Amino acid sequence: MDTTFEQPARARLITAENQELPVPATLRYRSTDPLAVCVDFPPEVSLDGQGVTWTFARALLEEGLRGPAGGGDVHIWPCGR
Repeated sequence: MDTTFEQPARARLITAENQELPVPATLRYRSTDPLAVCVDFPPEVSLDGQGVTWTFARALLEEGLRGPAGGGDVHIWPCGR
């Protein structure tokens, strides 16, 4: 049985000029891929007008709930920090 959970989230896009832009995002977990979490961004925040999905390790999300975590394109930290 495939179970999917979705949760709206706050996200920020950091541009090449180090500007931080708030963007809507949805976190998604599927039981068929238990070690991964996806974050979906809507078409209006993409340069080509297409929705974008990033997939990363669920462990990164868990670590980011306690303090700053991540590297490369995905960085996660507790809300309010």
